[in-house]
Amino acid sequence: MRFRTTLILLLLVAAVGAYLWYVDRYQPSTAERRRVEKRIFKTFDQDKVAGMRIVVAQRTNEFGAITNREEFVIARDVAGWNVSTPVNFPADDAKVRAILDQVKKLDQQRQISGTNYTQLDRAAAGLTEPDVIAEFDMLDTNLILHLGFDVPSLWAVYVEVPGRAEAYFAPHEFKEMLQLTTDSSANDVRRRAVFNLRAYQVGGLQLERPDGTLELQRGNDTTWRVVQPLQDAANHKQIEALLGNLEKLAVATFCDPPATFGTPRLTLTVVQGTTSQRLQIGDEVSGPDDAEDEQGRRPKSLYLARRGEYQQFFTVKKSDIAPLLRPFDTLRDRRLFVTYDYHDPQRLTQTIGDDTLECARATDWQITGVDSPLIDATKVADYVYGWLDLPVTNFAAAATARAALSNVWLRLVVTCKNLDQPLSMALSAPRGPWCYAERSPGVYVAVAQAAVAAQLATNELPFLTGDLLDLPVERITALEATLPDWSGKLVKNSNQWVLIQTKAVTSLHDDLDVTLKTVLPVPVLRWVAKAPVAALAQYGLATPAQRYRIETERGDQAELCIGAATPGGFYAMLAGQPYVGVVSAEALRKLADLLQAVH
Repeated sequence: MRFRTTLILLLLVAAVGAYLWYVDRYQPSTAERRRVEKRIFKTFDQDKVAGMRIVVAQRTNEFGAITNREEFVIARDVAGWNVSTPVNFPADDAKVRAILDQVKKLDQQRQISGTNYTQLDRAAAGLTEPDVIAEFDMLDTNLILHLGFDVPSLWAVYVEVPGRAEAYFAPHEFKEMLQLTTDSSANDVRRRAVFNLRAYQVGGLQLERPDGTLELQRGNDTTWRVVQPLQDAANHKQIEALLGNLEKLAVATFCDPPATFGTPRLTLTVVQGTTSQRLQIGDEVSGPDDAEDEQGRRPKSLYLARRGEYQQFFTVKKSDIAPLLRPFDTLRDRRLFVTYDYHDPQRLTQTIGDDTLECARATDWQITGVDSPLIDATKVADYVYGWLDLPVTNFAAAATARAALSNVWLRLVVTCKNLDQPLSMALSAPRGPWCYAERSPGVYVAVAQAAVAAQLATNELPFLTGDLLDLPVERITALEATLPDWSGKLVKNSNQWVLIQTKAVTSLHDDLDVTLKTVLPVPVLRWVAKAPVAALAQYGLATPAQRYRIETERGDQAELCIGAATPGGFYAMLAGQPYVGVVSAEALRKLADLLQAVH
């Protein structure tokens, strides 16, 4: 056979194989085809069901005369399933989906047909007057099921499809599933969730109460703002938590129309996309779990409620509604600066009179104009975010705040990477216990003067490190000390420490690395001043009484100078740095004990 012919045949085989694979992969399996063949409704598609009508019979007993028939009409819309008869309220979506799923799975493996069907006592089987009549409205047809009595000795019920000369057996739980009620039992067709919403999809909230109306909107940046009765930032995290609770808000009990609903204490409107849902809260009422006290009085743990779109009344727990009845101001952002997680602060400038303190970040936060290894970047960052998170104590009257702001105490400007304009804030001089600020146009806030004073820094001292001689102990190769009654140098060579003094060199057997970790770094109790050389004498540091100098294998050095005694310890400074602090007598004793142990 020629090579060309062989190649053509191979390509044809490959093409046929690919076609068969492509077609077969979308075909049902043999087992699935067998399951479908057994079904009563082989082409039933639950997604095409637009509505259902279920009629449930009530009897004097299991096989007795019918005393009443209750009809349930349920229809699907864009938001889900809704009951229109016997009540007007959203349906339990999970219950409806379970019913449709069972209809799809009904099979005819066990059926009565032919002579057996002709001889079937349909009245005795409950099929002439069914317990349940279920009608499913499809786009192009209707499907009807009649469910009768239990099949003797089987956990099943008789089922009949009008127009078919045969009967089937369906699982008993399918009939139970269809015996819908409106009695708050497990078979109650009504949805227990008050709202059909997803918190992340909600774009607006309106709270109407006798004391006023508050309207909230989610912006394009997903953050929440108050738009009525004024323009202001909302407490974003609190609103998100509130929405999460609304998503889970449940009906406590369903009830008949009350004699009186009372003046609504709250009308809540939730806007989701192009639709809105409205909830009204009325009078307080007692619930079944509210037991009488010794005086025969029952507490009232529930509120009457109703959805504005439906006629059904129900109750909700007061504890679930309480956050919606708090003062409106609790839903406003209560920070001096309104920033969000996506804002990235880069600079804070603080001005008091002619004095300016600036914190800036390139990689780590630093104090502009201060080049010192003692600056603790974490403390600078904490200072910046301390201002950004400074809490507002209350919202102030415009006239009061404007009068106070005629005398400005300090100004703050925050630059953020993701904001086109810096955030600027002026704080008034204290008036009583408060400082006032205009947080945004027309929004005035009061901040506790004590909180501002506790936050405020006017120089770099609060940002200095809390440790001295803070070099990695495992890299230290030398410790030199000059004390009033002793001097010497401890040097590590090839993991062996030696003591060098004027007249002797002594090898040491102790593992000083372990001991050094117990005394270094030396903690600073507090920083006292930034002192020029001329002022060091007052701290006993012009000629230090003690010096401790350490070196590392990389050539880093640090020298601690100890001066005069002061309450709580001794004045101290790091050589080459102008900052005077206080170290504890206990920390110095530990250093002295280390030296005492080696000589």
